[in-house]
Amino acid sequence: MTATNHIWFKVLNTRNDIAEGRVTTVSAGHRQVALSPFEGKICALDNACPHQGGPLGEGSIENGILRCPWHGWDYHSCTGKGHP
Repeated sequence: MTATNHIWFKVLNTRNDIAEGRVTTVSAGHRQVALSPFEGKICALDNACPHQGGPLGEGSIENGILRCPWHGWDYHSCTGKGHP
């Protein structure tokens, strides 16, 4: 069995650094990540929308659904699964 090495990056000082119903962009090493709180968790998705690379961290969020600001595509903020 091969061990997997993880590198952790501190991107928030406290959970209160991001308000419920908000999304923000943080840097984790060389990656940009869209963070949003949902149901007591902090969810993290790649900041680039899979549709055309739009900045998800500049999008809007409602009931855990993150909307890309470029074309309005919706994603579940924790799973990244597309939402109709």
